[in-house]
Amino acid sequence: MFYIKKNIAKLTIILMLILVNICYASGNLNNFELGTAMYTNLKKHYFGSAEHYHAGVFNYFEYTQNGIGKMSFTEGVMNGVYNNETTVLYIGANITQLSQLKNSLKDKFRANTAYQGAYSKNTITPETHSSIVATARALGSNNKLYTFLDMLDSKNIHGFLGWEEDWQGTIYDIDELRCDGVVEFSYEKNSALVTKTYLSCFHTTAYDNISTPGNSILTSHNCLHDGTYDCTPIGEICPRIQAGEDHRGSGTARSYFFPLASANPVISNFSYTENGTYPSLNFKISDNTSVKSYVLIQVKRSSESTWHTMVDMYNNKWQFKSVDLTNYDPPLQNDFFHVNWSGSYEGGRYPANSTPSNFDIKITTIDQGANYIQKAILFQVKYLHPFI
Repeated sequence: MFYIKKNIAKLTIILMLILVNICYASGNLNNFELGTAMYTNLKKHYFGSAEHYHAGVFNYFEYTQNGIGKMSFTEGVMNGVYNNETTVLYIGANITQLSQLKNSLKDKFRANTAYQGAYSKNTITPETHSSIVATARALGSNNKLYTFLDMLDSKNIHGFLGWEEDWQGTIYDIDELRCDGVVEFSYEKNSALVTKTYLSCFHTTAYDNISTPGNSILTSHNCLHDGTYDCTPIGEICPRIQAGEDHRGSGTARSYFFPLASANPVISNFSYTENGTYPSLNFKISDNTSVKSYVLIQVKRSSESTWHTMVDMYNNKWQFKSVDLTNYDPPLQNDFFHVNWSGSYEGGRYPANSTPSNFDIKITTIDQGANYIQKAILFQVKYLHPFI
């Protein structure tokens, strides 16, 4: 069939948009998780289009060796899709700085508009979250162009009038996309459905995954919301509909998303064992979204008031040391850690002793959404060995 490129009609159609201003609930305004979608009001208004929202994918939090905390995200913007926009802050071992870092990221993303919060499916694995981030970053590095009317357009079209080839469902096939297309493709390329699409008002999941090959898949995603939350002629979609804020609570929301149900990581199963010359602190970290976390271990004698950052027997300083959470056991991502310690800390060492000593250990872990948990434990060391 012959295909006429939509661009020449865009201005006329935009001028005809009739939009309403309806208030709905927001997403999670405070927290993130690895790979969650984030929304804000539009930075730029196109003839009253502020209702549509603007979308992005939160990438991750990371802690670097020099004490810098970084939070990054990918979003669709007017001059294209760009990758790994980052906000940074020196936090050292001060976890109270995390709130400031989160607010800095939200302020950068919302750009003086109203932040609408984070959304997710709340049912996908940490590995899938990680893959969503990888796809979003790949979209950014491929410098895709922006379009307003369609969620995503294929580049398999030759000339102004020409034969239209089938959409193949790959990053290479994308010519241009909208900000919600960044979210949609990043999730659905990893089999996590986001928006419910309709053909003739009848929903079928066969058309929901935008990465499925076939031009009918794109058609089902490319009808822009014009101010009425209906499904004629084919289900209208915009970032706000993608977030699920049309008819939230009525049972007819067009999205698989819900406001993000964020959770802190969990520290459990702590024990201290003295196995000859290899004393060991043992603990377990669980997280339902992240594939890694950053662990701070602090130590002091019970009689002291000052905490010290622990240094293990192999001279590793445990100031938010990166650890992989690799053993998947549904519904949480779990791993056990064993830290060999013989009394060293940053800047000093407790002397060897032959009588039991009481110590306090404080373990803090931050996941890739910058959510954290802190746990203090009292334990008794019978003997600190006379070596580092």
